[in-house]
Amino acid sequence: METVAAILKNQPTDAAVGPSGLTGFNLDDFTATTKQLLDRANQQAAEILRNANQEAQAIRQQASREGRQEGLTAGREELEGQIQKRINVAVRERLAVLETAAANLRTAQADWLGSLRETISTLAVAIAEKVILHRLAKEPEIVTRWTEQALEHVRAAETLVVAVHPETLVKVAQPLEALLQAAGVSEDSRIEPDETLELFGVVLRQPGGSVDARLSSQLSLLTEMLQ
Repeated sequence: METVAAILKNQPTDAAVGPSGLTGFNLDDFTATTKQLLDRANQQAAEILRNANQEAQAIRQQASREGRQEGLTAGREELEGQIQKRINVAVRERLAVLETAAANLRTAQADWLGSLRETISTLAVAIAEKVILHRLAKEPEIVTRWTEQALEHVRAAETLVVAVHPETLVKVAQPLEALLQAAGVSEDSRIEPDETLELFGVVLRQPGGSVDARLSSQLSLLTEMLQ
Protein backbone atom coordinates (compact mmCIF):
# COMPACT_ATOMS: atom_id res chain seq x y z
CA MET A 1 0.00 0.00 0.00
CA GLU A 2 1.43 3.37 -1.02
CA THR A 3 0.57 5.85 1.70
CA VAL A 4 0.75 9.62 1.53
CA ALA A 5 4.10 9.45 3.32
CA ALA A 6 5.44 6.96 0.78
CA ILE A 7 4.38 9.16 -2.13
CA LEU A 8 6.06 12.19 -0.58
CA LYS A 9 9.33 10.43 0.17
CA ASN A 10 12.23 11.74 -1.90
CA GLN A 11 9.97 13.93 -4.03
CA PRO A 12 11.50 17.24 -5.22
CA THR A 13 9.56 20.48 -4.95
CA ASP A 14 10.07 23.95 -6.37
CA ALA A 15 8.10 25.73 -3.62
CA ALA A 16 9.37 29.24 -3.08
CA VAL A 17 11.20 29.79 0.16
CA GLY A 18 12.63 32.77 1.93
CA PRO A 19 16.22 33.30 3.16
CA SER A 20 15.46 31.20 6.23
CA GLY A 21 14.17 28.31 4.09
CA LEU A 22 10.51 28.91 5.01
CA THR A 23 7.91 30.64 2.90
CA GLY A 24 6.57 33.77 4.54
CA PHE A 25 9.19 33.92 7.30
CA ASN A 26 12.71 35.32 7.51
CA LEU A 27 14.51 33.81 10.47
CA ASP A 28 17.55 35.96 9.76
CA ASP A 29 15.50 39.13 10.21
CA PHE A 30 14.04 37.85 13.47
CA THR A 31 17.49 36.96 14.79
CA ALA A 32 18.85 40.37 13.81
CA THR A 33 15.93 42.12 15.51
CA THR A 34 16.47 40.12 18.68
CA LYS A 35 20.17 41.00 18.70
CA GLN A 36 19.33 44.68 18.22
CA LEU A 37 16.98 44.62 21.21
CA LEU A 38 19.56 42.93 23.40
CA ASP A 39 22.31 45.32 22.28
CA ARG A 40 20.02 48.26 22.99
CA ALA A 41 19.27 46.89 26.46
CA ASN A 42 22.98 46.51 27.19
CA GLN A 43 23.65 50.06 26.00
CA GLN A 44 20.88 51.38 28.22
CA ALA A 45 22.25 49.48 31.20
CA ALA A 46 25.73 50.91 30.58
CA GLU A 47 24.27 54.39 30.24
CA ILE A 48 22.44 53.97 33.55
CA LEU A 49 25.69 53.23 35.36
CA ARG A 50 27.58 55.97 33.53
CA ASN A 51 24.98 58.64 34.31
CA ALA A 52 24.62 57.48 37.89
CA ASN A 53 28.37 57.59 38.44
CA GLN A 54 28.64 61.05 36.90
CA GLU A 55 25.80 62.33 39.06
CA ALA A 56 27.28 60.71 42.13
CA GLN A 57 30.67 62.28 41.46
CA ALA A 58 29.10 65.71 41.03
CA ILE A 59 27.18 65.36 44.27
CA ARG A 60 30.27 64.14 46.09
CA GLN A 61 32.23 67.14 44.88
CA GLN A 62 29.43 69.44 46.03
CA ALA A 63 29.29 67.62 49.34
CA SER A 64 33.04 67.98 49.75
CA ARG A 65 32.87 71.72 49.11
CA GLU A 66 29.95 72.15 51.47
CA GLY A 67 31.63 69.94 54.02
CA ARG A 68 34.75 72.03 53.96
CA GLN A 69 32.75 75.21 54.15
CA GLU A 70 30.53 74.05 56.95
CA GLY A 71 32.87 71.59 58.58
CA LEU A 72 29.95 69.36 59.32
CA THR A 73 30.42 65.60 59.05
CA ALA A 74 26.67 65.11 59.39
CA GLY A 75 26.10 67.19 56.30
CA ARG A 76 28.39 64.95 54.25
CA GLU A 77 26.60 61.83 55.45
CA GLU A 78 23.26 63.34 54.51
CA LEU A 79 24.50 64.18 51.04
CA GLU A 80 25.93 60.70 50.62
CA GLY A 81 22.47 59.37 51.45
CA GLN A 82 20.97 61.64 48.81
CA ILE A 83 23.47 60.34 46.28
CA GLN A 84 22.43 56.76 46.95
CA LYS A 85 18.75 57.62 46.74
CA ARG A 86 19.18 59.34 43.38
CA ILE A 87 21.17 56.40 42.04
CA ASN A 88 18.53 53.95 43.24
CA VAL A 89 15.72 55.95 41.61
CA ALA A 90 17.60 56.21 38.33
CA VAL A 91 18.38 52.49 38.30
CA ARG A 92 14.78 51.52 39.11
CA GLU A 93 13.41 53.71 36.35
CA ARG A 94 15.75 52.33 33.72
CA LEU A 95 15.41 48.76 34.90
CA ALA A 96 11.65 49.08 34.47
CA VAL A 97 12.25 50.08 30.85
CA LEU A 98 14.56 47.10 30.32
CA GLU A 99 12.09 44.69 31.93
CA THR A 100 9.33 45.96 29.64
CA ALA A 101 11.59 45.51 26.62
CA ALA A 102 12.45 41.97 27.73
CA ALA A 103 8.77 41.11 28.24
CA ASN A 104 7.92 42.48 24.79
CA LEU A 105 10.72 40.41 23.32
CA ARG A 106 9.45 37.22 24.97
CA THR A 107 5.92 37.91 23.72
CA ALA A 108 7.17 38.60 20.20
CA GLN A 109 9.22 35.42 20.26
CA ALA A 110 6.25 33.32 21.41
CA ASP A 111 4.00 34.85 18.74
CA TRP A 112 6.61 34.29 16.08
CA LEU A 113 7.15 30.66 17.05
CA GLY A 114 3.40 30.05 17.03
CA SER A 115 3.06 31.59 13.58
CA LEU A 116 6.10 29.68 12.38
CA ARG A 117 4.61 26.38 13.54
CA GLU A 118 1.38 27.12 11.69
CA THR A 119 3.27 28.17 8.56
CA ILE A 120 5.39 25.03 8.58
CA SER A 121 2.26 22.87 8.86
CA THR A 122 0.49 24.74 6.07
CA LEU A 123 3.56 24.59 3.86
CA ALA A 124 4.08 20.88 4.48
CA VAL A 125 0.47 20.03 3.61
CA ALA A 126 0.54 22.24 0.51
CA ILE A 127 3.71 20.55 -0.72
CA ALA A 128 2.22 17.13 0.04
CA GLU A 129 -0.91 17.92 -1.95
CA LYS A 130 1.08 19.22 -4.90
CA VAL A 131 3.38 16.19 -5.00
CA ILE A 132 0.58 13.64 -4.60
CA LEU A 133 -1.67 15.22 -7.23
CA HIS A 134 1.26 15.18 -9.63
CA ARG A 135 1.79 11.49 -8.94
CA LEU A 136 -1.92 10.70 -9.23
CA ALA A 137 -2.10 12.36 -12.63
CA LYS A 138 0.63 10.03 -13.87
CA GLU A 139 -0.28 6.97 -11.76
CA PRO A 140 -4.05 6.82 -11.13
CA GLU A 141 -3.56 3.23 -9.97
CA ILE A 142 -2.51 4.72 -6.63
CA VAL A 143 -6.24 5.08 -5.99
CA THR A 144 -6.52 1.30 -6.26
CA ARG A 145 -3.87 0.87 -3.58
CA TRP A 146 -5.69 3.33 -1.32
CA THR A 147 -8.87 1.31 -1.87
CA GLU A 148 -7.02 -1.88 -0.99
CA GLN A 149 -5.94 -0.40 2.32
CA ALA A 150 -9.47 0.82 3.07
CA LEU A 151 -10.86 -2.66 2.36
CA GLU A 152 -9.00 -3.95 5.41
CA HIS A 153 -11.62 -2.16 7.53
CA VAL A 154 -14.76 -3.38 5.71
CA ARG A 155 -14.12 -6.98 4.64
CA ALA A 156 -16.92 -8.27 6.86
CA ALA A 157 -19.52 -5.83 5.47
CA GLU A 158 -22.69 -7.52 4.14
CA THR A 159 -22.97 -4.93 1.39
CA LEU A 160 -20.31 -2.57 0.14
CA VAL A 161 -20.31 0.32 -2.29
CA VAL A 162 -17.00 1.63 -3.60
CA ALA A 163 -17.77 5.19 -4.68
CA VAL A 164 -15.25 6.75 -7.07
CA HIS A 165 -15.09 10.02 -8.95
CA PRO A 166 -16.34 9.31 -12.52
CA GLU A 167 -13.19 10.54 -14.29
CA THR A 168 -11.03 8.48 -11.98
CA LEU A 169 -13.26 5.43 -12.37
CA VAL A 170 -12.68 5.45 -16.13
CA LYS A 171 -8.97 4.98 -15.47
CA VAL A 172 -9.12 2.42 -12.66
CA ALA A 173 -12.36 0.47 -13.18
CA GLN A 174 -10.68 -2.78 -14.17
CA PRO A 175 -8.09 -2.78 -11.37
CA LEU A 176 -10.81 -2.02 -8.85
CA GLU A 177 -13.01 -4.86 -10.10
CA ALA A 178 -10.07 -7.24 -9.84
CA LEU A 179 -9.31 -5.96 -6.36
CA LEU A 180 -12.85 -6.59 -5.10
CA GLN A 181 -12.86 -10.09 -6.50
CA ALA A 182 -9.49 -10.91 -4.95
CA ALA A 183 -10.40 -9.34 -1.59
CA GLY A 184 -13.24 -11.79 -0.97
CA VAL A 185 -15.82 -9.15 -0.09
CA SER A 186 -19.58 -9.72 -0.22
CA GLU A 187 -21.16 -10.54 -3.58
CA ASP A 188 -23.37 -7.50 -3.08
CA SER A 189 -20.34 -5.26 -3.33
CA ARG A 190 -20.22 -2.91 -6.30
CA ILE A 191 -18.39 0.07 -7.72
CA GLU A 192 -20.33 3.27 -8.41
CA PRO A 193 -19.37 6.64 -9.88
CA ASP A 194 -19.97 9.59 -7.58
CA GLU A 195 -19.69 13.10 -8.99
CA THR A 196 -19.79 14.63 -5.51
CA LEU A 197 -16.34 13.25 -4.76
CA GLU A 198 -13.16 15.12 -5.60
CA LEU A 199 -10.98 13.97 -8.49
CA PHE A 200 -9.20 10.74 -7.50
CA GLY A 201 -11.61 10.50 -4.58
CA VAL A 202 -12.79 7.13 -3.30
CA VAL A 203 -15.08 6.27 -0.37
CA LEU A 204 -16.08 2.79 0.77
CA ARG A 205 -19.66 2.81 2.08
CA GLN A 206 -21.27 0.10 4.16
CA PRO A 207 -24.37 -0.02 6.39
CA GLY A 208 -23.66 2.06 9.44
CA GLY A 209 -20.62 3.91 8.21
CA SER A 210 -17.93 4.47 5.61
CA VAL A 211 -14.18 4.53 5.11
CA ASP A 212 -12.95 7.75 3.54
CA ALA A 213 -9.87 7.31 1.35
CA ARG A 214 -10.01 10.73 -0.33
CA LEU A 215 -6.80 12.69 -0.60
CA SER A 216 -8.34 15.69 1.16
CA SER A 217 -9.22 13.52 4.15
CA GLN A 218 -5.70 12.12 4.34
CA LEU A 219 -4.26 15.64 4.17
CA SER A 220 -6.60 16.78 6.93
CA LEU A 221 -5.26 13.98 9.10
CA LEU A 222 -1.72 15.05 8.24
CA THR A 223 -2.55 18.61 9.28
CA GLU A 224 -3.85 17.41 12.67
CA MET A 225 -0.70 15.37 13.20
CA LEU A 226 1.51 18.40 12.51
CA GLN A 227 -0.28 20.67 14.96
